[in-house]
Amino acid sequence: MKKLFLTLTLLLFHIFIASAEEVKVPITIDKGNTSSGNKDWNRAPARSIVDIYYDTDTHAITVIGRECIEAEIFLYDNSGMLVDYSSEINVVFTVITPGDYTISIVSEDWSGVGIITVEN
Repeated sequence: MKKLFLTLTLLLFHIFIASAEEVKVPITIDKGNTSSGNKDWNRAPARSIVDIYYDTDTHAITVIGRECIEAEIFLYDNSGMLVDYSSEINVVFTVITPGDYTISIVSEDWSGVGIITVEN
């Protein structure tokens, strides 16, 4: 009976430890209308372009997009200061300091913005 109890306890402990919470960050993607030369912006869904996830356990911000996407990633703190930068779409940033962070993705044809809240 003790072995069964110990096995169940270890199993539940392992499940609790292994389940890091990863939160999908909503982003707004704007596609510019470049064919006519004017600067009107058209809204487009973000689901097929790029995804951003924040892992609350490791404080990692992961940006995932198709390999063919060429874009720059900027990470700003809540005072507007640049915290980190990547010239590639698939990147992982680690942020330790609590607060709100803005992630900006800039491509030649579109841009995206998301806000991430980092807590202790």
